[in-house]
Amino acid sequence: MSQDIGGAPRIQVAITALLIVVGVLVLFVPAGDEGPVLVPVSEGRGLSAVDGVGAALLALGGTWLEVLVVRRLPYLALPPRALFGLGR
Repeated sequence: MSQDIGGAPRIQVAITALLIVVGVLVLFVPAGDEGPVLVPVSEGRGLSAVDGVGAALLALGGTWLEVLVVRRLPYLALPPRALFGLGR
């Protein structure tokens, strides 16, 4: 991995944070505005396309952020106690 990282990690972290925030905001859409139920869970409850989009944005942003953190661990010079807390 190249040592010349410039501002790329900051931009990537900002994008992942934006994906997570947008995903949460999409999940806060009122039930009346979500549209038809695509996957019924129980009587009168289910997952709509809006729920799927919100969950996908959260999964994409969260996974990308986790990959960024794991790839940067060698450069962070964290003490062993902090690494233990991260599960490494």
